[in-house]
Amino acid sequence: MAIAGASAVLGPSPAEAIVYYDPMLYGDAELKVAVINRVRQKVRDAITKDPALGVELFSLGIADSLKYNAKTQEGGGDGSVTKLVDSAASKFAVKLSKDLQKSTQITLADVVALASAEAYETFGGLRVRVQIGRVGGDKAATAQNVQAVLSPSWDASVTQTFEGAGLGKRDVAALDAVRGGMAEVVKNMQMAKEDEAYVNEMGETDFIPKTSFGGASQIFGASLTPFDDKYLKAAVKGKKGVFADDNVRAAGEKMSIKSGKDGAIALERVLAVGKVYTGGKIGDLTGQ
Repeated sequence: MAIAGASAVLGPSPAEAIVYYDPMLYGDAELKVAVINRVRQKVRDAITKDPALGVELFSLGIADSLKYNAKTQEGGGDGSVTKLVDSAASKFAVKLSKDLQKSTQITLADVVALASAEAYETFGGLRVRVQIGRVGGDKAATAQNVQAVLSPSWDASVTQTFEGAGLGKRDVAALDAVRGGMAEVVKNMQMAKEDEAYVNEMGETDFIPKTSFGGASQIFGASLTPFDDKYLKAAVKGKKGVFADDNVRAAGEKMSIKSGKDGAIALERVLAVGKVYTGGKIGDLTGQ
């Protein structure tokens, strides 16, 4: 799916690239799955306690990958975004990687990417295949427009950053729709919490949070209220942010992120940019 698409556009040489993938970094398949599941569990637990963190983690993984420059074939998801921004998401990713490194070889780059994918799924998205085994390069990539990607709203500079990484405007439309949809979920939850606090002051019973069961949620725990297409439709209609661009808007008019498919495809493409394999089979790099 996204792997083939990204490879067709990119394909940098080891001498020029920043991000390398070592298929054997975590040992056999069973160990890889165990590492991935530990990250997913920790991330999901944190997001269900603080949903706003989920939006930040989702954007952090995207920003890390979008450091990739398709022209120079440098940059990409190496985890260095955490050194460029001071945020709750950056601090969480760094702490989680340090905690897990006491018993595993997990890299910060893998934690950042896996956390972004898990945030997407926790808010109702589909499972995203994340290639693991990322190891750092010899030098830090220059972050262009990282702050714009991490801002509460995306503008034309974010679209340019996507294009600079070799990605398309459909990717921009899908991921901004998801990001905006996730932010709306958090906003609604905060409003519901305020209403709940008022009701409880009147002597009513405590609020019982929603949980979901089946599939990944049965393993990893509670899931948040899924995002929908309301933000996307409003942004397209109002020509807001990245949707002021005719091509991004046209892509947005034809998609629905509610099903989870378009968002999963776009996120998988973004998280895969700038990759160079150091050996092994491509199947060894996925958590499936």
